[in-house]
Amino acid sequence: MMSMILRTTLRNSYFAANTQRQLVFGALKQTRAAYSTERSEPSVVAESLINKFPGESLAAKSGNVLLFSSIAAYIISKEVYVVDMEFFEALCIFGAFSVWYTGGKDLAISYIRDRREKIRSVLTQAREDHKAVVQERITHISKLSDVVDVTKDLYGLSKAFPKLIQVLISYIYIIQGSCAT
Repeated sequence: MMSMILRTTLRNSYFAANTQRQLVFGALKQTRAAYSTERSEPSVVAESLINKFPGESLAAKSGNVLLFSSIAAYIISKEVYVVDMEFFEALCIFGAFSVWYTGGKDLAISYIRDRREKIRSVLTQAREDHKAVVQERITHISKLSDVVDVTKDLYGLSKAFPKLIQVLISYIYIIQGSCAT
């Protein structure tokens, strides 16, 4: 009897575990399908990898790769350069910087262009405003262009005014004298 209970319990736990495993793997497949991207052709990936190496032709690129790898092998074999933990740290830092550069380069360039255009528009607007203010000032001052002539006439009038007053006073005395007689 005990063995029958044990078998039933084991069978039930096996089915429960199998069902749970199917649910988990089904969810993983759905998640993977949701986040999967289309795979590009291997020939396109290989061509893009080849284009990253320096050189104009395929022979020049393969020659450069062969030269650099042979120099690296010679340096490591002669123990001029030892591959140790610091090398991998530097490689990781360089990798992080290259990922940051390739990912952030376009954003930085667009930010700099937007900033430059904003500054340029502010400067252009300030230049136009200044030009309008100067033009207004010129038109205001051009109304005063005959000030010199008016000032000369007023100065001449101020010179003639005392003489006129003396003439008027002398006429007043003459008229008073003729009225008194």
